[in-house]
Amino acid sequence: MISPICKGTLVRWKDDKGYGFIAVEGGDTTSSQELFIHAQTLRHMSRRPQVGDRLFFQIETQANGKRAAVNARIDGVTVKQVAHHNVPPKRPIKRKRKADSPLMGIMLRIVIMMLLLALGSQLYQGFWLGAGEPSQTTSSALPDTRQVDVETNADRVIARAFELQQSGVMVQSQGWVSKLLADDNDGSRHQKFILRLSSGQTLLVAHNIDLAPRIDSLNVGDQVSFAGQYEWNNRGGVLHWTHLDPNGRHQGGWLKHNGRIYQ
Repeated sequence: MISPICKGTLVRWKDDKGYGFIAVEGGDTTSSQELFIHAQTLRHMSRRPQVGDRLFFQIETQANGKRAAVNARIDGVTVKQVAHHNVPPKRPIKRKRKADSPLMGIMLRIVIMMLLLALGSQLYQGFWLGAGEPSQTTSSALPDTRQVDVETNADRVIARAFELQQSGVMVQSQGWVSKLLADDNDGSRHQKFILRLSSGQTLLVAHNIDLAPRIDSLNVGDQVSFAGQYEWNNRGGVLHWTHLDPNGRHQGGWLKHNGRIYQ
């Protein structure tokens, strides 16, 4: 259930965690306590929220009775401008081909023959190398280069978001646990730990254990795959939304540890 538009003041904000609390104005029952607000609902604003900001928002009451601010905006702050490029693509100019000369045909055949000879030489060498003594490195021990490429590209997206101080970016990759932190039980409960990516960048994971199972068997050095929403901070960034949205309006994320998926 979502309320009409309300007003309030941001009285607490934890930028490294990506959430804060609002003092709601008015005489209804919603003003009896501070209201939770996530950075996701303010991602369209041109600057990050600050304590003392006046906010306009709606209150969403979830099935479990918890309430949070949604559809929020900061009074007096502009919305990010998104450029739309609707220019139709240029059609390639078709050029008339000149009639192929006999010399060009001969050169093309020579190039094709050289390529075939080179390919045959490689196959011949590979056959005899494979027929000799078996290598100590089996095929199962060789790295999956396709997987390495995917991880490298994903880490580049995260590194780019950190460089440009972007937030609200959905990312997917994997890392290794470098530090376990105490659970954050202020407001929504979060399991917290730090991952080090293959690029060397660190990422603080804030896994909501009110909405998803906790990884109880997690240890330093463990590999964890993830999908979630990147929020910028000056220490490498924070990963949120590692769970399904109970309302089905936000792209869900997950964590994977020892073959089990937590979402």
